[in-house]
Amino acid sequence: MSKHSPTPWTGAPVSGVYWLTYGITSGDKFVAYVQRQSDADSNAARIVHCVNLHDGLVAAIKTAKEILFAEARCGSSAASDASVILADALAKAGEE
Repeated sequence: MSKHSPTPWTGAPVSGVYWLTYGITSGDKFVAYVQRQSDADSNAARIVHCVNLHDGLVAAIKTAKEILFAEARCGSSAASDASVILADALAKAGEE
């Protein structure tokens, strides 16, 4: 996969272009547009939310995986630590 525009991304209404409602930007560069439709603002917000959460969620899952592998190797009980990490990732995604 090629490198994407840096995060965080933001969404904002676009004025002056009839068929566009929202633009999604990375810094001062447009990376996507959402066409005019009744739920354009929600769709743009969802795209921005998911993109901005991605790296943190991947890092949390990798850490949880390492903890669970260590538990398996050492026989120690680290499952509660993994649960806390995953719960935090889910909370950040709004999925408690």
